[in-house]
Amino acid sequence: MPAFAEKLDELLPQEIDKDALVGKYVPNLVARPFELTQDFIDAILAVVPSTRLAKWDLDNADENSLVRTLAIELPQLAIRIPGAMDRNPGTAHQ
Repeated sequence: MPAFAEKLDELLPQEIDKDALVGKYVPNLVARPFELTQDFIDAILAVVPSTRLAKWDLDNADENSLVRTLAIELPQLAIRIPGAMDRNPGTAHQ
């Protein structure tokens, strides 16, 4: 899905308001709200490999870069796995 990730990268603003995402359900593989935590990243990596997510050192990460990376990676990883989008309770109407 590199083309999908590239398109998201192209369309998303360079600066993303983390407060608009943190605590909200966005398409992901672990059916839990968006977080900027190692636990959230580890939970995703336990389901599907992602070289982009595996490289993050949260202690030294640029927060906006992490928000953008997650905003790009989560949907494109979720569409790789059949039924993954069904795991998010209530996402269609939030």
